[in-house]
Amino acid sequence: MNFLKTKESRLVIADLSKKGSIDEAIVPLIDIINASSYYFTTSSCSGRICIFQEASGIQKKGCEWLYITHELSSNQQLEECVPNITGNAFFKFEPFVLHVQCSDIEKARILHEAAIASGFRNSGISIGKKGKIITAVRSTHGLEVPLSKDGHILVSTEYLHYIAQLANEKMEENFRRIDRFTSNFKIALEKIKDDNINSKDNNGQGRRNKKSINCIPKTGNMSNRGPRLSGNQTMKMEERGQRLSGDQPMNTEEGGQSLEDPQMNTCKTSQGLTDITINTNEKGQRLRDSPINTDGEDIEISCLFNNQ
Repeated sequence: MNFLKTKESRLVIADLSKKGSIDEAIVPLIDIINASSYYFTTSSCSGRICIFQEASGIQKKGCEWLYITHELSSNQQLEECVPNITGNAFFKFEPFVLHVQCSDIEKARILHEAAIASGFRNSGISIGKKGKIITAVRSTHGLEVPLSKDGHILVSTEYLHYIAQLANEKMEENFRRIDRFTSNFKIALEKIKDDNINSKDNNGQGRRNKKSINCIPKTGNMSNRGPRLSGNQTMKMEERGQRLSGDQPMNTEEGGQSLEDPQMNTCKTSQGLTDITINTNEKGQRLRDSPINTDGEDIEISCLFNNQ
């Protein structure tokens, strides 16, 4: 399944999170990401402050949530949930986290750079066995504090207010980073768009007014094995001597020594006799940067040189 089909099928799946919807603070960011043909989100959380207690001695596995908010916490609401603590309870702040599937590794790199520049320095890229590319946007400014042991409260109300204040400060910084990331990601998308336009323009320019003609050699001397030419010549040919450059002197004899009276090889085209320079590599393939003298016209040339 290609990327766009995968994206289409994934985005129609119902939100399976406990909340059942995208957090309000990151809705604009999620919409921007999913509107791009190169990305789609797989999971997200804008950040949260919570109190939970363990079940079976394992944090978060089957845990009971006593308090949770994706905004700034309230001292009053925190105090109200304390009497409900019956086991090992924890106060926790978790920062923004986002997972995005990317169409290719280059798009993943661009997203990752935007995340790092925005302060999410724990971000990373993972590639699955089947080639699925995921960029995870994360930071490290979390907070977790134990509140009770076997139902016995270990902290005072004053301390609860203090850690709530710390969590609120971290949440405010978290929202600022989300705003920076949204701005940086918009800039990255514009750059991708500009690069695509420039690439199309360059490809179109390269194809404009190009002709293709076949050339037949008029004269030519070469050895049986077609060794590299001596002196300061740049011509190269295949082992079987099937392909040579254009109007260069072919200065080889049986042993590849220089001939006193070099002959010129000229290609005969549909436009008459024309001196054409075609540099080839050792396998007789025309080099991309070979100069071609065609009286100012952009002509693509293919030549086949047989043993003379």
